[in-house]
Amino acid sequence: MKYTPAKPALTGETLDTLTEKLREPGEPAFRAKQILDWLYKKRVGRWDEMTSLPKPLRTWLAETFELRPAALVLNKQSADVTDKLLLELGDRSLIETVIIRVPQEGVGVEHSRKTICISTQVGCAMGCVFCASGLAGLKRDLSAGEIVAPGPSSRRSTTSSSWAWASRSPTTTR
Repeated sequence: MKYTPAKPALTGETLDTLTEKLREPGEPAFRAKQILDWLYKKRVGRWDEMTSLPKPLRTWLAETFELRPAALVLNKQSADVTDKLLLELGDRSLIETVIIRVPQEGVGVEHSRKTICISTQVGCAMGCVFCASGLAGLKRDLSAGEIVAPGPSSRRSTTSSSWAWASRSPTTTR
């Protein structure tokens, strides 16, 4: 099954593709880098947080792109060093992202290196009995924007259950 969202995910754009698309509203090329900096470095969750961009551009972006194509449904923080995040996509499909903190001596768990396991598909064809992702079988491949989406905000989630881009209140369990 192929899913085509109403608006493409901003996380699916590269610097070159975004620069090209910004020509439509007559924006200068440097705006693409500003937008991607807001997305990936500052990890904003709302268009109005991109305060260095003119309001008409922010309006155009909101009408043209989905800022965060996934919503956090559940953040299951384990007693060890992992967070399992259940995310809902635009077609109501669920995927999982796992954040693993790798404790490093002298810096504490929250400042240690992190590894993120991301989904590339909804479901899985393997059917392993220990894995929830494969219980319903393979449903579809994710778009590039859906694959990348958890990345910009995942560092924020390792210390709290609030994700900047969640469209509904997540449930946190331990």
